[in-house]
Amino acid sequence: MVFHSAKQANISVKLNATPIAEVTNCQYLGLYIDDKLNWTYHIDYIYNKLLKFVGIFYKLRNKLPSVIVKAI
Repeated sequence: MVFHSAKQANISVKLNATPIAEVTNCQYLGLYIDDKLNWTYHIDYIYNKLLKFVGIFYKLRNKLPSVIVKAI
């Protein structure tokens, strides 16, 4: 992955004369890193993932004792 600022020109990376595709972000050790080292994509990913669980906990809060919900 090549990190750059908005001012830099396009950089082409090749491996054995084969160009490597440019991506805006990639996952590394559970973190999403983008080409500008901005956390926006990672934060949005975690937010959407947690949003699913918040709805489940909201529905379980009246059906299970609070000790069990906290343990989950």
